[in-house]
Amino acid sequence: SSSSPSSKAANSSSGGKVKATGFMKSIVEVKESEFKDDTLDNFLRISAKHRFVFVYGEISDKDGKSWCPGCERAIPIVEEKVKAFNSSTALLKLPVSQKKFCGNATHPYRVEDRLGVQTIPALIRIDHGDYFARPLASRWCPDAFCVNQYMSTIPARRLRGGSTKNLDDSDGDDGTSNDEYGALSIEEIMLGDGENGPLGLIPIVQAYLDMIGCDERSRKVVERYLSLIADRARGKLMTASSWLRKYVSLHPSYKDDSRLNEEVVYDLLKACDGLTEGSLCAPQLLGKYANYTGEDMIDRGGQEVHVKPPVKKLCLTMSKEKGHVYVEEVKGCEG
Repeated sequence: SSSSPSSKAANSSSGGKVKATGFMKSIVEVKESEFKDDTLDNFLRISAKHRFVFVYGEISDKDGKSWCPGCERAIPIVEEKVKAFNSSTALLKLPVSQKKFCGNATHPYRVEDRLGVQTIPALIRIDHGDYFARPLASRWCPDAFCVNQYMSTIPARRLRGGSTKNLDDSDGDDGTSNDEYGALSIEEIMLGDGENGPLGLIPIVQAYLDMIGCDERSRKVVERYLSLIADRARGKLMTASSWLRKYVSLHPSYKDDSRLNEEVVYDLLKACDGLTEGSLCAPQLLGKYANYTGEDMIDRGGQEVHVKPPVKKLCLTMSKEKGHVYVEEVKGCEG
């Protein structure tokens, strides 16, 4: 049910009956002693587009803080996210006391199949069909980004093809971590590994940009760098270290003795200086990302900084044979 905006957003229930209040937002708090067999069923009767259950350490009347440090950090994050929804939202808050919850394997929130809460804080999303999703892992609840992704109507995996699997609760019955570890390639770490694999770092950044509503200009600049990193992770472009090693190994003055003479050092520094100032491009290192034009700009502190193309630009390429380092003048380097 809904009431005026001035009404309180949280009410207790009696006899297991949930009474929701609030304008567009139904935030319900049920104490441990008031939790009944039909409490969850009554909560599911609330008509809301988004529904969540939040289990956390109860707040002390003395200092207004939770006895659980992680819960203390998670509570404002979860509540702010609920308030941020533009459509009807219902949140069932289930505070627990330290005495009754810790070490109690038969606590109602632990044995209730739909909750299965082993550690707190625990945030549970209720999906279509009144299905209780796996709880957001306790270690992620104090993290605003993870909470936003878990509660979002468009999960991170739908945003960029990654997976939210790593956000699920993987704590064991004894409270210990059951995290799985495995070897991953740089490409898997940066880009993820499909629907059921880990969520890559680049998809996380892209999902974050979506979440904050990044402006088009800034997004264009960031995406350019992310594409460069992605191509290096895929092996399409050299990393800076591999490019430097190849440059030295192919230099005609290098004697394969792990010593850099003055000629090698001078040419290497000159090449690096050219890359920095924009008079030299290296397609094997930067590919198409080196071809900035006067139209590219970056907004820094309200000032537009134009990246002007150099009057004369040289392109440096390297073959597989020693001594074959080519430098030629080009009008534009597209890799």
